Amino acid sequence: MSGAATPTYDGKSNLVQDRYLVSMEANENLTTLGQAVYVDPAWSVNETNGSTDILFGITLTKANSGNKVTVITRGIVYGTANGAISAGKLLYADASGRVAQATVANLYSAGVPARALSLSATSGAGSGVYFALF
Repeated sequence: MSGAATPTYDGKSNLVQDRYLVSMEANENLTTLGQAVYVDPAWSVNETNGSTDILFGITLTKANSGNKVTVITRGIVYGTANGAISAGKLLYADASGRVAQATVANLYSAGVPARALSLSATSGAGSGVYFALF
């Protein structure tokens, strides 16, 4: 397959072919690729904004409120981290549309399920991280 084009996501990583893509209406401006999002009761997509939001997926496109946004709900993805993350750790969606390394407190006390497993380590907030959504 020499000479074949390699598709890229956000110019940083090879696309992984095993993914679940959903096109849904954005309920707010989603202007960052790799944002953690949840689905509200009206079946619109919103940036995660609190400890009770269940991670639905990660944005692969940008969209203004009322327009369609593509969200990956399962597979290997590249997203934005909120703080340092070690490889092989469970992740949850934080209050700023990013993923953070889960602790016992936010997994059990707050009742927020982890839906992701980190595949790479990060250096801190705002850095990119590869992880598996399940």
